[in-house]
Amino acid sequence: MAQGVYPVTRDPRRPDTYMFSFRDRQGRRHFRKGFDTKKAAEAARHQLEQELRDNTYIAPKDIPTFGTIADAWLSSKSTHRPSSQSQWKVHIDHLFNPGLGFNLRTTKINEVDVQAIEKVRDELRKKLSATTVNKILTTAAAIFRRAMRLYPILKSNPAALAERLRVNSGSIDERDVLSPDEVKKLLAHADAGFGYTLLLMAILTGLRHDELLALMWGDIELADNGGRLYVRRSLSWAKAPSETDYKPRFFEPKTKASRRTLPLPIELVQQLRVWKLQCPPSELGLVFPTELGKPAHRTNVLRRYLYPALRRAQLRQVDMHSLRHTFASALIAAGAPVTEVQYLLGHSNPTTTLRVYSHWFKKVETSAVSNLAKSLGVGAAPTRLVESE
Repeated sequence: MAQGVYPVTRDPRRPDTYMFSFRDRQGRRHFRKGFDTKKAAEAARHQLEQELRDNTYIAPKDIPTFGTIADAWLSSKSTHRPSSQSQWKVHIDHLFNPGLGFNLRTTKINEVDVQAIEKVRDELRKKLSATTVNKILTTAAAIFRRAMRLYPILKSNPAALAERLRVNSGSIDERDVLSPDEVKKLLAHADAGFGYTLLLMAILTGLRHDELLALMWGDIELADNGGRLYVRRSLSWAKAPSETDYKPRFFEPKTKASRRTLPLPIELVQQLRVWKLQCPPSELGLVFPTELGKPAHRTNVLRRYLYPALRRAQLRQVDMHSLRHTFASALIAAGAPVTEVQYLLGHSNPTTTLRVYSHWFKKVETSAVSNLAKSLGVGAAPTRLVESE
């Protein structure tokens, strides 16, 4: 029999409720029951007629769960960086944490509403930062976008509609930055060779840790009056969801701004020349390889070189990214314009730089206003004589 929708009637088994039935494209008959009012039943019937006309109707048993869509979405990202895939996998695991009190993984995708997403958000906030929770919601919204493309029955994206948690301006805390005196102490207590050279380069270039560990000697020019460094790649140790072992992988910079050329001060050039003679041979010509000439892992670098040096110098614990913040704040304190700081850090636009380092820019005092007055030749107001009549 052809598809079609039958009129609304009272339910013979429950006369106080209303129902209607219909046939799908395969001629199978379905029943919709339990409507308290005829008006509600008519509205549902009208919506179903529209879905049948638009060919968007999906039988309830054919509607996938949120977990099924999430798994398919993650599988579709197999060509992305392993680090990104790993992060998305963590986000999905958080969404499906049993401790949330309900199983979001087995919930039908059309039954997940804004209220459910915001309940997940509030539960995650108890153990995660607001920034991390918002990133998880962004991943959930991407999963729903895939579902909406495949299943037109979905008319809205609850994860996109869910209210985000309030976070601070994004500026860094002063404890994330080492003062000039603290930098001197750190370097004085660093291990000779690998440790000292790595920390010195991080402080004097502001490179990200994955950019530092991906450096090859072919990326560096060492000249007597200074040098240059070309940022051409980054190193990732994250594993793809389909893999069991972590493997080093090199990738091109994520953005055009990340591919940049940095100046090397003479002091750093001299240290690099010394280290180049000591550096373990590496098939890839890595600047900071392991003793066996293999790519170094970020965690091992922290545990073997940075953290011990901080303890010996009796300084608080910071990470490699703090050395990048130290580089940026020192440039700002020296009066460097925001566009220069932006370029050296590899930010896509100066807005990011201003947001992250706004506190330091506010503290910088320059003679810009005084210089403006001088350039305009502005002085005391002249005395204009008014002739008497």
